[in-house]
Amino acid sequence: ICIITTLTTIVRVQSYKKYIYNIEGIPKEYDVIIVLGAGVRVDGTPSDILADRLETSVDVYSKGMDKILLLSGDHEEDGYNEVRVMKDYVMKYNLDEKRIFMDHAGFSTYDTMYRAKKIFKVNKAVI
Repeated sequence: ICIITTLTTIVRVQSYKKYIYNIEGIPKEYDVIIVLGAGVRVDGTPSDILADRLETSVDVYSKGMDKILLLSGDHEEDGYNEVRVMKDYVMKYNLDEKRIFMDHAGFSTYDTMYRAKKIFKVNKAVI
């Protein structure tokens, strides 16, 4: 069973590899950079994973100007606004605020992708 599980995992990783890029290798045909939420600490700062995603999105944004940044996360409760924390974080880099969109209903990756296509009219994106 362990061998089968390992082989299945290797096959899956290999099949997705063609969609994973370093920053320099990202195709330029995308419209939007989508940043998925990954949690906010009690003190209102992004989790380490979220901070890494935001830093990467700023790097990608700076290399492909005129792109849209779509920040998507959880804002289901009044006291928890993941998307606001995300926006505050990226705005430290003096990005064009008109090019930053906030999706407050990104409760899951599926929700974010669905809303990106149907609500925000995204055709091609980097995630």
